[in-house]
Amino acid sequence: MDVSIIVIIITSAAAGAFVSSIITFIGQYYDRKYRQKEMIMNFASQLAARHTDKWIAERDKSGKDFKIYDEIIAFKGYFQWLNELIKTGKIPEDPRIVKPPEVTKD
Repeated sequence: MDVSIIVIIITSAAAGAFVSSIITFIGQYYDRKYRQKEMIMNFASQLAARHTDKWIAERDKSGKDFKIYDEIIAFKGYFQWLNELIKTGKIPEDPRIVKPPEVTKD
């Protein structure tokens, strides 16, 4: 076997391994990114459910008539908070994200 053929085969294998590792790295990056988003969504939905349940129990205990926001509103707020926490390390100071229930007057 000629030396140039062996060099071509080894070079081709190295180039293939390099391209394969680049594709694997890109795939892992997007996989981690979407797993993180999925984790945040899951935790935000748990917090929203707990938030709603807490205010329903408070309404039942106090006897007052609360206007309780839908869980999707609380989910959106918690999702924004958690995204901001992951990106900046701080919870945003925007109080409009998750509103407490309003007491309706009789």
